[in-house]
Amino acid sequence: MSSVNSRFTIRFATEEDAGTLTKIHQECFITYWNKEAFSNFFSVQNTFAFLAEAPDPDGMIVFRVYPDEAEVITLAVRPARRRQGIGRALLTKAMNGAKNFGARAMFLDVEDGNNAALTLYESYGFTQINRRRQYYRHKDGSYTDALVLREKL
Repeated sequence: MSSVNSRFTIRFATEEDAGTLTKIHQECFITYWNKEAFSNFFSVQNTFAFLAEAPDPDGMIVFRVYPDEAEVITLAVRPARRRQGIGRALLTKAMNGAKNFGARAMFLDVEDGNNAALTLYESYGFTQINRRRQYYRHKDGSYTDALVLREKL
């Protein structure tokens, strides 16, 4: 399953893409997952990933579908390609995929203060349902809270 935008293509990612997913994640997050972590996601039932390519891999989303809900595990767009609709297209694709698998709601964590991500999620109707104190650890040893968001599908 893939979709085409005038500027990029979105396709299913497979375990063979684990290295690419790692590179994107590393470019976007201070604490990132390695190739083994991404490979392991593909062994977990009902875990899916999409890659956005234009033509190089510029963004990705990993999500898991449970019987009636879904969780965004990670969403990342390379800094040089942000604000071009890639994150929005990936989130839409994941939400539609989760809904097709029977999920009625989607959950995700976002770092408090990540205003670009919060703006994206709020534009889809995601609302805060919880806060995880001191969840994200930074290189300097400081921590930031995670906001837990939910949206009906």
